Amino acid sequence: VEFDDSVKIIRKFAFKNCEKLTNFNIPKNLKSIGLGAFRNTNVKDVEINTNIFVDAFAFENDDLNNVVLDNCRLQTYAFRSCGIKNQYLIMLL
Repeated sequence: VEFDDSVKIIRKFAFKNCEKLTNFNIPKNLKSIGLGAFRNTNVKDVEINTNIFVDAFAFENDDLNNVVLDNCRLQTYAFRSCGIKNQYLIMLL
């Protein structure tokens, strides 16, 4: 999925159960990734490096390889049951 930079919010459950989804970009102006937005997808790598709020269960049950988080706010269980292989927490707000 290629988001336009004007996207500010990825709504709750926006891509839930979209098994063909393997990657996406973080739009320049994104402020929030909603509840369960990418739950049960095949996204493998997540890099969030702006002041973004990541809601609960946003990436639940995704088999993630790499997660890089810098300067973001995480709700409890944002990455629940992900089996993350590599995790880099640079700075959380």
